[in-house]
This record gives sequence, C-alpha cells and structure tokens, in this order.
Amino acid sequence: MKFGKYILVFGITAVLFISAFILSSFLNVRKVENLRLLQDSLSLDLLSTEARFALLKESSCDSVSAETLLSQELGTLGERVAYMENQLGSENNDVIQLKKYYTLLESKEYLLIQELSKKCKHILQPILYFYNNEECDDCTKQSYALSGLVEKFPNLRVYTFDVSLDSPIVRTLKQMFRVDTTPTIVFSGVTYEGFQSLEDFTKLLPELAKEKAKQEAAVKTTTKTQ
Repeated sequence: MKFGKYILVFGITAVLFISAFILSSFLNVRKVENLRLLQDSLSLDLLSTEARFALLKESSCDSVSAETLLSQELGTLGERVAYMENQLGSENNDVIQLKKYYTLLESKEYLLIQELSKKCKHILQPILYFYNNEECDDCTKQSYALSGLVEKFPNLRVYTFDVSLDSPIVRTLKQMFRVDTTPTIVFSGVTYEGFQSLEDFTKLLPELAKEKAKQEAAVKTTTKTQ
C-alpha cells in the first residue's frame, strides 16, 4: 500500500516537473522570438532613419520642427530594449546586440540635431547621459531626475549610453567628453560628473528656466486674447 502511494507521489511530482519544464521552454522560445522580431524592427528603423535624416538635412529651417526631428520609434524601442534587458539580463548576447543597435540610432538622431542647430534655431537641446547598470549607485536616481527634467522642459532630449557596452560609438563619445565616471551628464559641450538633481539642473542650466518662462508667458498671452 505504501509502495503504491510512493508511486503516486512520484508520478505527480514527475508530471509537475515535466509541465514546469515544458512551460519554461515555451516561455524561453517566446522570449527569443520576441527578441528576433525586435532585432528586425531595429534594423528596419535604422534604414528608415538614414533616409529620414538625409531628407531633413536638405529641408529648410521653416519646415523643420521638434516633431519632425524626434523619432517616435526611438522612445518605443528604448522601452522595449529595457524590457528585454530585464527579462534576459544585461549580459545576454542578444540583448547586447540590441543595445548596440539602439545606441547607433540614438547617436544618429543626436548628430542630426547638432547639425541642424548650426543653420536653424535650437529646436531641441540634447543631453547625453552616461550610466552603468552594474557599478553605479546614483544612476537610478539620475534617470528619475532626468525624466522629471524632460517633463519640466519639453525642448530637451536625453540620449542614454551604457559605458559598459563594448561599442565604438560609446568609446568615442566618452573620449570626446572625457567621461571617467557615472553618472555623467553632457549638455552644451559641458561635462557634469556625479549625480545632478532637478534643482541642480535648474541652477546649471539657467537658459532652460528662461525658455520655460517665455513659453508660460506666451501661453498666458494666448489665453487672455481668447
């Protein structure tokens, strides 16, 4: 009788183990499939970005706005890359390749904004943010502070670069702006090392406060007119 119970318990345990194994394998396959789809999407976005940027370079300043400059795909892809990194880990080879694609896309948009700023007014003001997921206690706080800054000043655009990523683009940017630690912020060619709070940014970037005041004054004038 006891032997029968052992057999039953063993059978139930085996079924549960096999079921868990099958479910885990299924989920891993789905993750890989999603990753491949994301890779294909990034490759397509890189090609379309090349064409879009080439067209914008030939456009007049009157036809260029913040809306035409910003790549909506960039923000969406950034969220998806972060999701895959959380799911598979930052050391996963596929995730690393995705981050390299995304970094390339970011750098292209940054260069476009810089180039158009030479002949047009500053439609957008880029901020370069260098971080490290593994050896940076303040990087999480810095990310939240930058999110709050963008909400306060919509004319800002933050480009994030993982210094631990083996990317020629990241290495070149680090050398250009002498990035030796994380978090590090680069704005208007000036490098700010260490954590910068929202209040620190307001002090460091007084022109942003002036721009925001102009925008608020324009909104009040429009409201009164109506």
